[in-house]
Amino acid sequence: MGVRGVTPTDDDIAVGMTIVKPGDMILTVSENGFGKISVVDDYRKTHRGSKGVITIKTTDRNGYVVAIHKVDLADELMVTSKQGKVIRIKVSDIRVTGRNAAGVKIMDMRNDDKIIALLAEHTSSPAGRTMAETMRPMTDPDQIEHAQTETAAAFRRSVRLAPPAFGMTT
Repeated sequence: MGVRGVTPTDDDIAVGMTIVKPGDMILTVSENGFGKISVVDDYRKTHRGSKGVITIKTTDRNGYVVAIHKVDLADELMVTSKQGKVIRIKVSDIRVTGRNAAGVKIMDMRNDDKIIALLAEHTSSPAGRTMAETMRPMTDPDQIEHAQTETAAAFRRSVRLAPPAFGMTT
């Protein structure tokens, strides 16, 4: 059954979670192209079932929060927009700010475009190689079919969790 982690308001939805320890950094990205990095120590601890702590203001300028990730300054990001625009940026290019800051522009959004996905590539692997360098393509048809099934299931779950601003319905 589990326990209640947070008590959301009617307009709140979960967009992500991560496991952190003191000193870790959290990247928060909003749909209108703004983002910020905050140190975990800036967030006060809360009890189960609390309302939570604001990490970025969801104003008309920022829009809804679409992703959070634990990051390191050596990491790189791939950011994707609704209209198919993709950028690759270094986490170190995003300013580290306080918990309640508004954020800085990380991707230029035009013509009502919105950020819909974010991938943080952790470049500090044990062998010093990036994820792209350590990944091998799948050749076994059973592995490929399983991966496709899992990806489709994850996509269906994410569509149900997406905020109304994305124009998706369930």
